[in-house]
Amino acid sequence: MSVDYEYDVAFSFHSTDEALATELNDLLEGRFKTFLYSKKQEVLAGFDGEEKFNAIFGAQARCVVVLYRPEWGETPFTRIEQTAIRNRGYEHGYDFSLIIPTSTPPAVPPWLPKTRLWFGLSRFGIKGAAAVIEARVQEAGGEPRVETVAARAARYQRSADLQEAKRNFRESVLGVREAKLAYERLTESLTSKCAEIANSHQHLQHLKLTKLQEFRLLSGLGLFMSFCWRGMYANSLAESSLTVDLFDNVPKLPGLHVWENARRLQALKYDYELVGHDRHGYVERSGDQRDLTAEELADHLLQLYMDRCAKL
Repeated sequence: MSVDYEYDVAFSFHSTDEALATELNDLLEGRFKTFLYSKKQEVLAGFDGEEKFNAIFGAQARCVVVLYRPEWGETPFTRIEQTAIRNRGYEHGYDFSLIIPTSTPPAVPPWLPKTRLWFGLSRFGIKGAAAVIEARVQEAGGEPRVETVAARAARYQRSADLQEAKRNFRESVLGVREAKLAYERLTESLTSKCAEIANSHQHLQHLKLTKLQEFRLLSGLGLFMSFCWRGMYANSLAESSLTVDLFDNVPKLPGLHVWENARRLQALKYDYELVGHDRHGYVERSGDQRDLTAEELADHLLQLYMDRCAKL
């Protein structure tokens, strides 16, 4: 039986992932009818929010994309969306849904059937995610439409506005201040996570983060990972970056007496950027260039460190 859906795709996400949801929406809305709460305030005007969200995620959207992190489902709106999605899944199965984990390490809803596949954003990137969503829509009977000139112009304007905002952030005192605060949060997150891991796991009891002036050194499992935020100017992020280096021995850092030269095993660099309206984060210069908060980067680097040490 053919179903007349009001939307081809509806996005459900925690506020932390709004920038990602907006970017995905921009890649799709020219060819499909999409629902993104932050862009559809007018749809909800005059309606009971719970009733409308139940209708959209429970029946009116051909496909539902969930940008999932553990906090999703705990806010008022995502709790409503989760209930609607689960009720629909109970009645019709979860073929209508696509789960995209956004936390590090990736996590999926505990109620998701183990047979359901989820999309690895860190591996395939945002354009890969958009391609998978488009394929899901077409598998479910949706047909892409030709993007109108007006829609393309609007998308162009949104992209230009964001690029201008990124440049302004990069060349500002605010950008420099936020980058310094992010480095402090990264340090705090790494320190607390190291302590938690060391206290909980016998074979990782020596894991620790040491402050050495502007440097940070992660050690205790055989290898050494150094971090340093290098800010060049007081009013610009130009030529500034977070450098991350993995060594086979103790590196030459302030306050350390080293007798042998350490060999660098891996080198990473991250810029601190505006990644969406009112949202900024670390972006790796190579790789998939996914943006990460300080807390997410702490998880990512700790996991990388443990993975490399486990191979010794």
